[in-house]
Amino acid sequence: MEELKRILSVYPKRMIDLTRLEELTKSFVHTYEEFADVILQLEKDQILEMVKSKGRTARTPSLAYQYRIQKSVLASSHHQELQIYRNKLHPAILLDEYFRIDPVVWKQDLPFIEKIDHYLKAFGFPNEPVPAPERSFELVHDEKWIVEKGGKEVLERIGLYERLQIIPVSEPLMFAVNPGQIHKENQFHLIVENKTTYQGLLPALVDTEFSTLIYGSGKVITQLSHLKNKH
Repeated sequence: MEELKRILSVYPKRMIDLTRLEELTKSFVHTYEEFADVILQLEKDQILEMVKSKGRTARTPSLAYQYRIQKSVLASSHHQELQIYRNKLHPAILLDEYFRIDPVVWKQDLPFIEKIDHYLKAFGFPNEPVPAPERSFELVHDEKWIVEKGGKEVLERIGLYERLQIIPVSEPLMFAVNPGQIHKENQFHLIVENKTTYQGLLPALVDTEFSTLIYGSGKVITQLSHLKNKH
C-alpha cells in the first residue's frame, strides 16, 4: 500500500488505467484479490477516484477501468505525518526539506532521524569536533554512515551537519610514477579526481608518455592545479 502511494505521488499523469496500475504493483502484489484490496482501499481513502465514463470491470471484486489520482490527498497525508513528527522530534531537527521532495526520501531517512533525535535528547549538541567516523558511530552506531552511506546528506537536509561539529575525512592523495618517463626533459602528468579512473589507468601507465598518474579528489585537485600553474 505505502509503496503504491509513493509511486502515485510521483506519477507524471493525473489519470491512470487499471492495466497500468497492475504493471506498477506486480513486483509486490501477487494475486488479483490482493491487488483489488489495495485499489479499493485507495478508492475508500479518496486517493483514487473512479472515472465514471470508463465503467468498471465484471470481475469480483470489481474495479474501475480508469482512475483519477488525487495528488492533493496524497500530499496531505504525507504532510500530516511530517507535522506529527515535527512535534515529536528534537526542535533542532528541521523537516522543511521533506515537504518539497519525494516522500520516499523521508521514509528512507526516518530511521536515522529517530536515532539522531534520541542522541540529541540524551546528550545534546557536542562541545568538541571529532572525525566523521566517530560522530557517525555516536549518532547511528555505524562509523561509515556519514561518509559512505549518505549520512552527510541526511544531516544537511535536517540542518544539523554544521552543528554536530564533524571533522570531514579527506581522501588521501595518491600518485604513481612511470620509471620509463621520469628522467625525460619534458614531463607530462595525468591528474584525475575519480578513484575508479585512477585504479583503471594504473596498470597502463608504463605504456604511456605520462611521468606520473595522480589522484586527488575535490579541493586536492584544485590545489594541485594551482601549484602546477605557479611552477
